[in-house]
Amino acid sequence: MKKSKIIIIDGTYYLYKFYYTFPTFKNKKEEPTGAIFGFINMLSKMFFLYNPKNLIVVFDSPAKNFRKILFSKYKSNRKKMPLPLQKQISNTINIIKYLGIPVVVISKFEADDVIGTLSKKYEKKNYSTFISTKDKDMAQLVSKKIKIIDGTKKTILGIIDIKKKYGVFPKQICDFLGLIGDKSDNIPGIRGIGKKTAILLLENFDSLKEIYKNIKKISNLPIKRSKNIEQIIKNNKKKAFLSKKLATINTNVPIKIKKKELKLKNINIKKITLLLKKYEFKNWENIINAFLK
Repeated sequence: MKKSKIIIIDGTYYLYKFYYTFPTFKNKKEEPTGAIFGFINMLSKMFFLYNPKNLIVVFDSPAKNFRKILFSKYKSNRKKMPLPLQKQISNTINIIKYLGIPVVVISKFEADDVIGTLSKKYEKKNYSTFISTKDKDMAQLVSKKIKIIDGTKKTILGIIDIKKKYGVFPKQICDFLGLIGDKSDNIPGIRGIGKKTAILLLENFDSLKEIYKNIKKISNLPIKRSKNIEQIIKNNKKKAFLSKKLATINTNVPIKIKKKELKLKNINIKKITLLLKKYEFKNWENIINAFLK
């Protein structure tokens, strides 16, 4: 990748992903290592596939964010972070930093909002930004200059790819989630409105705002029980707009980090070697070499 391109990694998503992918991984001291192992291998794959000149990893802040204040049940369906995963976070972050990769955590903000803010900042500077995640919320950020790397796959999703995957354009993702909700984040949406109905509504009215402006026209659409759907939507206006707000990424997070702090640095071979040996990763030399190329 050229200097005018950047990869931003959704660190929180990958922490959980790899913890559950490698739940039994431990060293001889019985210290859990699965999340760390997965994260390092994912990073080395990123360097192998894309050879980025600019790369940033972003994590959630543990402090209460505005969504929790707005809606107390936000993500309340999720279990508390497992202790074995908690034990791996600090050294995962240390390893990332020792690899010379900038880590960003902004107090009281989720990784989504920080990634959204960074991607828009780089877009204004005419960078091509690639967000590595599986989180569908991130699809709302996709533009001509911002794309999604679909998890650990080679697949890169642009505007048309998002439309094919979700049935709506990136600019409609928040409206879409406002209608159907998001179980993973406990965003309610409107009960009784499914994906097909939501897609049809947005194809005809473009946004949640326009749906409510044209609510009497819903009964004319080729939807089963269209009059019933019209009434359901009418009765749940407050919930729909709350859900949309919860799903909307804040792209104006106050990030007071100097430009040079967001640049890739040299690997601290001594410190990273000690940690990789501690966790007994047998191919630690190959791991280091992957980042030196």
